[in-house]
Amino acid sequence: MAAQVGIDGAPVSAEELLRLPERFIVREGQTSAPPPVRMADVAPEAVRWLWLPYIPLGKLTILEGDPGVGKSWVTLAVAAAVSFGSGLPGTTPRSPANVLLLTAEDGLGDTVRPRLDALGADVRNVFALDGLLTFD
Repeated sequence: MAAQVGIDGAPVSAEELLRLPERFIVREGQTSAPPPVRMADVAPEAVRWLWLPYIPLGKLTILEGDPGVGKSWVTLAVAAAVSFGSGLPGTTPRSPANVLLLTAEDGLGDTVRPRLDALGADVRNVFALDGLLTFD
């Protein structure tokens, strides 16, 4: 079993935060699913954490809940903390880092930016994809 390693003390570059793992990149002309991988050929890796044990780095994290309970606010609060390096609850402060936001419901100018400002985010370190993404 791979060891779980905390992110504190191990800085992560903006490029690393924004880089997609190779397995998520679809190549032009690719028409079928990638072949299965034999687990004996997979080397165990340590998990790096943004917020142990809630948010691993480089992994997909889903925040789920009923409408109106504050999922967007929590997400933006995490983004704000990362953007100015304050650390998250129970962690130590760290270097500011870039954040990439994907939102399907909230407007960037009327909802996301005002909330980031209210949370004290360093908006120079926060980026958003503005448009549609297609996953197939």
